[in-house]
Amino acid sequence: MELISVIKARSIWIFDFAELNPRGKRIQTEFLPWLKESYNFSKFPSSQDDLDETKALAFLDGSFQASPKDTVSIDLRIYSDGFVVDSRSSTKVSDDFMDEVLTRVAGDFDLAYNPKIVRKKLYASELNVRCKRGLQTLNPKLKDFANKLSKLMHSQVELSSVAFWSEQRASTPFSPFRFERKLNADFSENRYYSAAPLQTEDHLKLLDELEMILADNP
Repeated sequence: MELISVIKARSIWIFDFAELNPRGKRIQTEFLPWLKESYNFSKFPSSQDDLDETKALAFLDGSFQASPKDTVSIDLRIYSDGFVVDSRSSTKVSDDFMDEVLTRVAGDFDLAYNPKIVRKKLYASELNVRCKRGLQTLNPKLKDFANKLSKLMHSQVELSSVAFWSEQRASTPFSPFRFERKLNADFSENRYYSAAPLQTEDHLKLLDELEMILADNP
């Protein structure tokens, strides 16, 4: 599977802020400008009450040195129960940013960061890719079905989407694995959109496996 672009690489770290700041130090006034200046965010909250539509303190379009050669754009949203970081690089980069922020803020403000305070990590990966084979190779009966639809609709029709769902529970966010034709792209371009509640590298590995499955079918 050829990666065209990373649309979103989201990391969500859920933890209790009281464990980061166990002695209740008052740092809010200094922390917001510190964060803005440390990562050059172009959009940032004016105060701790300046929440966005998702009820978060939103720091947008910041800069993070992901490697000695690469600086990436980063978005950070701070909620009452954790951080959400978005990049267009990989979830590993988003994780690295999160770890650096917590490590630096603990050092600069004399707080108590330990990776063990993070109760849960969740991920969301969205990719544009190019696949050598179409989904219609999964089953010749589905291809025949698409041909019948094409005649009835007087337009070329193909099986263009597959999705895998986990069992839905109220206590966990619902995010399926999706692989589908990219909107407004000709079939001949072989462009697909895929979303998954996974780290970027795991997502790409699964897409490679899916492409192999498609190639094994006539």
